[in-house]
Amino acid sequence: MQWAVKVNSVGDEVISLAEAKLHLRVDHNTEDDLISDLITAAREHVEKYLNLAVVEKSLTLYLDAFPSGNVIELPYSNLIGIDSVKYRDGSGALQTWDPSNYTEDTASNPGRLIKAYNVSWPNTLGHPQAVEITYTAGYGGSPPEVPHPIIAAMKLVIGDLYEHREAVKDTQSYVNPTVDRLLHFYRVGLGI
Repeated sequence: MQWAVKVNSVGDEVISLAEAKLHLRVDHNTEDDLISDLITAAREHVEKYLNLAVVEKSLTLYLDAFPSGNVIELPYSNLIGIDSVKYRDGSGALQTWDPSNYTEDTASNPGRLIKAYNVSWPNTLGHPQAVEITYTAGYGGSPPEVPHPIIAAMKLVIGDLYEHREAVKDTQSYVNPTVDRLLHFYRVGLGI
């Protein structure tokens, strides 16, 4: 099944500029823009590695059709909630599927949309991206309740990026096995 994910909005970073500078032992402001960019790059790297949203964000999953089974796994989802399920009907009109037709599973990773018992998926127009599922994912709370190993791994990535700003010939020397060990148990498989 073909699918694509679009990020609609991203919340605040889970590592502040002050925290990153403390980790890097930087006490000046001349590289604040660079360090801010590295914070975002490290978070995006960790999210892609984990297949999991770290910061709270709004995402839309596009499918060409509803699946044959009863469950849709939502990519990059430390699922907070499903905002809407829309689909193109046989005439091509965009319809919103009633939330009583499905349940959201926020306890599993990846998060899941589960079709209600005795409910059929709606018929869709045979068209790419005929189904749109908009959902919110990431670690919730204020401040976000991101596990400490994920924060530590992101700080290590920020440090690596800060220290090694240029391309290198020996890429093995910059692989940080500690990052992999810290993140290993949080990695989510995805089998849409």
